[in-house]
Amino acid sequence: ASKNVTVVVVPSSANSTISVSPTSIKADGTSLATVTITIKDANNQPIAGQIASFAATGTGNTLVQPVGLTDASGVVTGTISSTVLEAKTLSIATPLGLSATSTLTLTPSQLSLSMLTPTNSGTCSSLSISGQGSTGVVGNFAATTTVNLSAGASSTAKFYSDSGCTTQTTTATVNSGASTGVVWFKDTIYESVTVTASATGLTSGSLTFYNYKSCLLFLTSASGATWTIPSDWGLYNTNHGSWSNLIEVVGGGGGGTSYAGSNKGCGGGGGGA
Repeated sequence: ASKNVTVVVVPSSANSTISVSPTSIKADGTSLATVTITIKDANNQPIAGQIASFAATGTGNTLVQPVGLTDASGVVTGTISSTVLEAKTLSIATPLGLSATSTLTLTPSQLSLSMLTPTNSGTCSSLSISGQGSTGVVGNFAATTTVNLSAGASSTAKFYSDSGCTTQTTTATVNSGASTGVVWFKDTIYESVTVTASATGLTSGSLTFYNYKSCLLFLTSASGATWTIPSDWGLYNTNHGSWSNLIEVVGGGGGGTSYAGSNKGCGGGGGGA
């Protein structure tokens, strides 16, 4: 008499694999990498008809799991995208017990700028250029990147490749494997400047700041005295973090009184009556 024999094919941890292509994508939440799972048995033969899924480390991930069962080659595919700039380790979630992994590298999708040193008129200041994912997490560039620099409408603001501000440049370089690059900046007048950094394939970043002469002004007088502030005065108001036409008088009973000026800048001297 004939007998029905059921053969159970067990996936092999040694022969089953997971891979990702490309191995590097932008952390913008829309760039996709294809995840390929291949299930094989102990004889290195593909297993068709298997349910397979994958997992990924880190945060900000969107996983699209394989639809259907493994094909005749033991293969199914899904996709991954992410908004967080970090390395992701991919693994086979099902079938259980398979140890294969693969690595996906997330690279910057946008540029950001920050001021490293104060911007006093006529002095050399440093700007940091960083790469970020769409959530603002800073991470490393996968390739050396040339960043183009602009100072907007300013005709006097210039960029330099050295800390002494002697060699002018219009670009900065962020090296492969680095998260930031540095460029130096100098302006000779007191003004608001908007610096923009741009690079091929990346969302531009910008930073607006005020180039001003650093000074500290104390006006002391008897209570009720009136001070006249020259029209070309104006101070960067450190109490409010922005340009202001107001100068706060300190001491002499005049504390807290504000006096109007008209133009941005910082002068020395003054008089009262």
